[in-house]
Amino acid sequence: MQTYTPYPKNPSTVGTILLTSYGSFAHENEIPKSCAADALRIAKELADSFDGEAHHLGALMLMISDFPAEPLLKASAAKKGSLLGVTSLGYLLSYGSTGGKAKRIIEAGCGVFLVRMSGDIENPKAKIEVFSSWSEYQKFLEPILKIGDFYPVKTSSFSE
Repeated sequence: MQTYTPYPKNPSTVGTILLTSYGSFAHENEIPKSCAADALRIAKELADSFDGEAHHLGALMLMISDFPAEPLLKASAAKKGSLLGVTSLGYLLSYGSTGGKAKRIIEAGCGVFLVRMSGDIENPKAKIEVFSSWSEYQKFLEPILKIGDFYPVKTSSFSE
């Protein structure tokens, strides 16, 4: 059985692209340059509310699997998508060595981020890939496109 790995298909016209995936679930967010400061602030606040990396990843896994916490049960798809994106952004900024570079890319309004989760809720893992420009991301995609392991994901924008 062939597995499909999602990748952003088109460059953002307003800012940075953040694709979060877990198994067959994927969600793509655009972080407009005009909202960068708010997105970074909210992402930091959310990241600080988690009890460490495993708790943060576990919450992301549940969110992307559309198993939201009680306050989100009646939220619109756009609100859930924005919350998923800003929670994923908080993870990207808080763990690993990519936080400073990611912040600069978002403030500049360019780039692509891939946050790929694996494992399960008890033992979550994540692989983060950071591209400072769409052209850098396209170079990364060239060998993947040759193989044909690609499908587009629906995009949502950060909103409060």
